[in-house]
Amino acid sequence: MCRVEEAEGIRLGSDCLQEQINRDQIEIASLQRKLDQLIEQAKSEQAGTEPDQLNPLEALGLSALMKAERKMTDEQFNAILEQVRNAVPKG
Repeated sequence: MCRVEEAEGIRLGSDCLQEQINRDQIEIASLQRKLDQLIEQAKSEQAGTEPDQLNPLEALGLSALMKAERKMTDEQFNAILEQVRNAVPKG
């Protein structure tokens, strides 16, 4: 009877209700697992960001600190400053 109901898209009896609930619960659990996997993937990708992936202003700020601590030459700082100038839209 359940197969006929599915094929015809109509309900002939209430016997299939529990089966449909079970199928829906399985699908929900599957979707929840996929969602959890995507969340974990996003977290791991976010945690894996490296300093060279900073936005231009963050890179400039770190470069200024490094230059002040004499851990960066003037040439290196000027190169990063030029990259920031090219990356930030002029308005």
